[in-house]
Amino acid sequence: TIPGGDQNLIVRSIADEFPVFLDLRSISRAYGEKALPPTGIALAWRWAYDLWPSSLERMGSFGRHVARLQLESLGLPSDDFTPIFEPRAETQLPFEAFSVIAPGVGGLGGTLKQPEIDWWADLISRMPMPCVQVGSSKDPLLPGALSKRGLGLPETAWLMEKAQSVIAVESGLAHLSTAVRPSTIVLFGPTPVAAYGYPGNKNLTRRVCAPCFW
Repeated sequence: TIPGGDQNLIVRSIADEFPVFLDLRSISRAYGEKALPPTGIALAWRWAYDLWPSSLERMGSFGRHVARLQLESLGLPSDDFTPIFEPRAETQLPFEAFSVIAPGVGGLGGTLKQPEIDWWADLISRMPMPCVQVGSSKDPLLPGALSKRGLGLPETAWLMEKAQSVIAVESGLAHLSTAVRPSTIVLFGPTPVAAYGYPGNKNLTRRVCAPCFW
């Protein structure tokens, strides 16, 4: 992202390659010859587009889920914004009943979102069934968990779908779990539940520092 909105020049140069180019940020826009004119929402909240990602810390002020904002700013129906993921790919486990733990947050968020390893270890020790850890192969292995880190998205999605429960830090993996099962336990740190929490999930927050990205 280039400060001052100059990134629009880059986006427009790419848009010529596609009939319609969707720029999916918190406030989204469409480019290309077949794109509709910007909606009222896209024009009124253009600051959230031009100043992305600096505007992310103010997403809670909208009081609406980011996916709903994306759809509305593109002029698309926003009643159902639950993600969908296909396909799944079965993987082998030494047991049938299990829970999935997804502690990773990637580079963005870092330790602001991540509970300490000792906290995870205590949680895993209290779980009534084996725990399978998914995520990046670079994530530290949690004590007591069976590692399935480094799998592709189809394999990870299958594990999340088949698990008795999924506990995930608010991250990309929480979105993936939401796309394949009715409910996920999502741990929120500094990010606002109103902007990133899906209604069907159990969204847990201490409400101490949200929003507080920096």
